[in-house]
Amino acid sequence: MPETPQNETAPLPADPLPADPPETLPVLRAAGPLADRSALFGEGVALAPRPFLGRLNVRAPLSSASMTTVLQEMAGREGPKLVWPLPANRWTALGPSRQLVWLGPDEMLLLGSDAEIAAADVQIHAVMGRSPVAVTDVSDGAATIRLNGPRSAEVLAKGCPLDLDVLDSGTAVQTLLGRLDMLLLVIEAGQVYDIHVRAALAAYAWDWLADAAEEFL
Repeated sequence: MPETPQNETAPLPADPLPADPPETLPVLRAAGPLADRSALFGEGVALAPRPFLGRLNVRAPLSSASMTTVLQEMAGREGPKLVWPLPANRWTALGPSRQLVWLGPDEMLLLGSDAEIAAADVQIHAVMGRSPVAVTDVSDGAATIRLNGPRSAEVLAKGCPLDLDVLDSGTAVQTLLGRLDMLLLVIEAGQVYDIHVRAALAAYAWDWLADAAEEFL
């Protein structure tokens, strides 16, 4: 092998551990913190981790007329007629893949794909201009578990202090699951619930729900 000339720098050896390809991140995010959990099915109840959801937290003054314009543009001509502030303790479907969730009088959460969240971020800032608004991507902060079936309310009632019988479809409420904080979306009253918890505690929430549903599995 010829020697490297003295006045030239020898090439650096190839990195033995190349970086992950760009497509790896979306795959990992799609799996989420419950990637090692498989759906559970039983008599009248099913438990399944939902795919990764992008999350955009938005806060604006109650009197913001520009926020009503934002909501109307998000919904489109065929969508629901929304005004700011949103109806308390409710969530609204925006097409097949997006959900708009009331979190407080001046706060909402948009759920959707990464692309939908990125587009909404741009849209909000474009419409709001210099009007006060706080927009934060919190996509990596939570995970979602779906509880489904006619026995779902019985399972959830073991750790949730609310009267689930009075919660109709479209309810969105921040409450407790055992000792965990959760955002509860009622997809279908008495039948289907989406349980949003902190990503770091998602595995604990899953195990808690699996244990609560054990008599039906």
